[in-house]
Amino acid sequence: MALFWFNIRSLSRAKGANAVAAAAYISRGKLRDEQRQRTYDFRRRGGLVHSEILAPQRGSGQSQAAVPQRSELWNQAERAEPRRNARVARAYQVTLPHELPAADRVALARRLAQDIANRYGSAVDLAVHDAPAGGDPRNVHAHLLATTREYHAVGLGKKTTMEMNTTARKARGLPPTWIEYKQLRVHWAQIANEALQERGFQPTMDSRTLKDQGITRQPQTHRGPAVTAIMRRGGHSYVADRIRTEQLAILEQERANSRNQPSSSLDARRRKAVHSWRSYREQGPSAEEQARRERAAHDLEPEPARSRQRDFGR
Repeated sequence: MALFWFNIRSLSRAKGANAVAAAAYISRGKLRDEQRQRTYDFRRRGGLVHSEILAPQRGSGQSQAAVPQRSELWNQAERAEPRRNARVARAYQVTLPHELPAADRVALARRLAQDIANRYGSAVDLAVHDAPAGGDPRNVHAHLLATTREYHAVGLGKKTTMEMNTTARKARGLPPTWIEYKQLRVHWAQIANEALQERGFQPTMDSRTLKDQGITRQPQTHRGPAVTAIMRRGGHSYVADRIRTEQLAILEQERANSRNQPSSSLDARRRKAVHSWRSYREQGPSAEEQARRERAAHDLEPEPARSRQRDFGR
């Protein structure tokens, strides 16, 4: 079954984010921040399957404007934002259907990147990554790094509608940002399911929460890239211990609730508990829960200088 994961977040200077560094990370390249005179080199990181930059298609002929080199684009993005707490980029991360051939996964990621570029008029830096070594082999995913300003052949212009505040969006007749997020998640599920059906697979991608899908099991806790990296190195993580404890508590509660159930129901609950435990490493939280945890995590994370990669995804 294809895994659904669609995460959207902004990269803010207030939280130590840097657009040049983020672009270097997802592209597994070497880029230099001209303003800060600092070089970011992730060429040894590995796992890159495909990378490219897409510009919005405009006009009746849907022609695509030429895009600059990666270093030039993201240095422009940094220069365009003078404020110390400015948002310098918007990051999207999606898990690609592992059932599809590699070429189809890249094509699907390109379609999403082009749709986002066209929708907001931004330039989108796309990178498709293979599953991390030692992790779930189904975790083939894509990073999309979008400019917060509209991209034109002459450079970056005004802020995109995605970056507008609630007042500005309302004045333009646009829905709140959370609805925008939801629409993007639905769109991703639709095009991913189309790709699965074209290859003869069942359309299993669903952007709805477990509750909306009628699934009664408890949502699983997402460990995040930092905790996962520690565990892959053989280190110890108190966060991972807490998550494991929470999952065991859920299983114990389900066992307690099932004691008064008929045997057939008990067997079903046991199977559900096993499935819940296995899904622990496979599914992320809902968009609302993920946003809450990210806000809480920012209060616990070390300073950017000691954790350069924390803003760039897995």
